[in-house]
Amino acid sequence: MTIDHFDWTPRRRRLATVLACCWLGYLVPVIVAMVTDPPSTANLALGVLGLAVFVLLYVRLVSVGMVRPFQLAAPYALVGLVAVSLLLTVPIGAPWRYAFPYYLIATLPGHLPQRWWVPAELAVLAVATAVAVYEGDRGAGLAGYVASVGAVGLFVSMFYWMLIAMVRLRRARAELARLAVADERLRISRDLHDVLGQRLAAVALKSDLARRLVPADPERAAAEMADAGRIAREALDEVRATVSGFRDSSLPGELSTARSLLAAAGVDCVLSAPDAGELPARTADVAGWVVREGVTNVVRHARAATARIVVRTGATVVVEVSDDGRGTGPDTGYGNGLTGLRERVTAAGGTLVTERADGWYRLRAELPAGTG
Repeated sequence: MTIDHFDWTPRRRRLATVLACCWLGYLVPVIVAMVTDPPSTANLALGVLGLAVFVLLYVRLVSVGMVRPFQLAAPYALVGLVAVSLLLTVPIGAPWRYAFPYYLIATLPGHLPQRWWVPAELAVLAVATAVAVYEGDRGAGLAGYVASVGAVGLFVSMFYWMLIAMVRLRRARAELARLAVADERLRISRDLHDVLGQRLAAVALKSDLARRLVPADPERAAAEMADAGRIAREALDEVRATVSGFRDSSLPGELSTARSLLAAAGVDCVLSAPDAGELPARTADVAGWVVREGVTNVVRHARAATARIVVRTGATVVVEVSDDGRGTGPDTGYGNGLTGLRERVTAAGGTLVTERADGWYRLRAELPAGTG
C-alpha cells in the first residue's frame, strides 16, 4: 500500500505529516524537567543533542511513512530512533523513560504491516511495564501509566485500522465502478453488433452486386443500390434507437446544449431559467425533453432569427420554447418528435400546447412542480 491508494493531494499529505508530528508534544514535559532540575553540564549537552537527533529521526520516519505507509520503509530511522532513545535515558533519566514508550507505541502501527501491530505493541507495553517496576513503581501509579500507554496504542491502532478500511473501501468502489463501465461497454458493443452486423453485411453484399451489374443490367443495379440505401437508413434508425437511452436529458445540460446549438445555427438565444437547477429530478428530466424537442424544431424548421427559452417555477413549472420564424404550427399536425413529447409530458401529469401569437411560434409545457 502506497500513498497513491489514499488519493491524497500534496497539501493533505503535508497536513497529515504535521498532525503526526504533534506527538512531539510529549517532549514538552521532558524539556520542562530538564530546565527545572538540570543535570550536569555534560549530561545536559548530551540530552539536548540526543533530543535533536531524536526529532530529526522521528520527522524522517513520519515523512517516509507518508509515502509508503504500513511498511518497514525506513528501518534505519526506526532502529536509530530506538537507539537514541535508549541513550537518552542516561542524561535525562526517569522523565524520558516514561515518555519514550508513548512515542514508540504510537509510531509502530504506521510503519509495520498490520499483522505485526499487536505483537509489537504488546512487546512495547511489556518492556515499559518492566522498566517501571524496576524503577520502583507500584500500585495505582503503575496501573495508570500502563493503562495510558496501552490506551495510546489502542487508539492509534484503531485509527490506522479505520484508515486502511477506508482506503480498501474506496478501492473496492473504484474497482466496482471500473467493472460496471467495462460491463456497460461490453453490452453496448454487443447491442451495436447485433443491430449493425446483419444490416452492414447486407449493404456490403448489395453494393458489390450492384457494382457487378452496372455494365450488364443498369436498372437492376440501380434497384440494388436503392435497396442498399434503404437498409443503411434502417440501420441508422436502429442505432439511434439503441443509443438514445444513454443520452442525458437533464434540464441544465439541455439548456447549455440548446444555447450552443442555436448559436451554431445563427439564431439568437434569449434564455431565462434562473431556477432550472432546483427542480425535482423527474420534472427536470421532462423539462429537458421539452427544451430539446423545441430547439430541434427551431433549428430544423423555423428559419428563425431569435429564439426564446423560458423556465418559470411556481405552483406549476412552465417551460416555453418560442421563435420568430415560421415554426411548426398546429395546422401542420404533430410529428413523431412532438407526439412523443406530448406522451412524456402527459405521463408526468402535465400539458403540452403549441400556438402562434404575435408572430411567434410557441411550444409550451406545464408540469406539476412537485413531481419527484
